[in-house]
Amino acid sequence: MERNHREDQANEIEALDSIYCGELEVLETDPHKFRLPIATTEYDAEVETEGLSCQLLFTYTEKYPDTAPLVEIEEPSNFNEGFEQELLDHIHKT
Repeated sequence: MERNHREDQANEIEALDSIYCGELEVLETDPHKFRLPIATTEYDAEVETEGLSCQLLFTYTEKYPDTAPLVEIEEPSNFNEGFEQELLDHIHKT
């Protein structure tokens, strides 16, 4: 029986949306593309000088979850030189 990737993806988006309590922003559904804000506990959006934050942009590949999604970083805040690539490398390994 062939796996239904599109159904798996739609179910995962629904689960992620409930986990992240509305912070997940769905941008497209074909392919599934969504944005998720992340920040360290020290981050203060008003001060913007403590902690780290960014938006992670995920795009599901046609065969996801059998293949990894595409991941991009948007709006990095307080990232040191090279940290963006370090974070992307860590995400890809995971």
